[in-house]
Amino acid sequence: GTNAWATNTCKIGTVEYESVAAAIAAVPKNDVPTTIEMIADEEDVVLSSGSYFSIGVAQNVILDLNGHNLMASHDETDGTQSDMITNYGTFTIQDSQDTQKNGSAGTIKFSTTRGSKNQTADVIVNKGTLVIESGCLVNWTNKKDQFAYVIDNMSQSSSAFCTIKGGKLISYFNVIRQSFASTTYDNVVNVLGGILISMPDYGT
Repeated sequence: GTNAWATNTCKIGTVEYESVAAAIAAVPKNDVPTTIEMIADEEDVVLSSGSYFSIGVAQNVILDLNGHNLMASHDETDGTQSDMITNYGTFTIQDSQDTQKNGSAGTIKFSTTRGSKNQTADVIVNKGTLVIESGCLVNWTNKKDQFAYVIDNMSQSSSAFCTIKGGKLISYFNVIRQSFASTTYDNVVNVLGGILISMPDYGT
């Protein structure tokens, strides 16, 4: 992706990073929980293909939006495909400013300009363990023949566990998909709280 901001946007402890993607790259691969706290918005992330960032198998990331926004977009008219975040490890999303846990503070938002039919364009592809504590997650892709989920829980090559405890999840398509379920790997989604909104008002 490309950056359009001129300040560091997050920190781990006292060490600041220019982007969430850069902070993710600094998280150790030893399953030790590591908190990334946002200190400024990232609102102009432009993806060329692939994901903005991926969380590795042995990474354990806690992303605190802290009232800030993380927003990305991708133009798929050239036939490329992109999802915003891919999780293979342990990923927890929270927002310390969202005290009511109703998605009223910071937002993670993804949108695409769809060119090819039947491609996914997800906010999060989960192939590990995902926990939503608070914050707002939005998939703003609004095109026909789309597969634009907030969470795509995929278990074709590993077990995928998703737990939603709070926050708000919004999509023009389905909010959550359990996909590629198999007899080998578990695919589990637990909705214990939060607000899930699907608005099937497709564009053209």
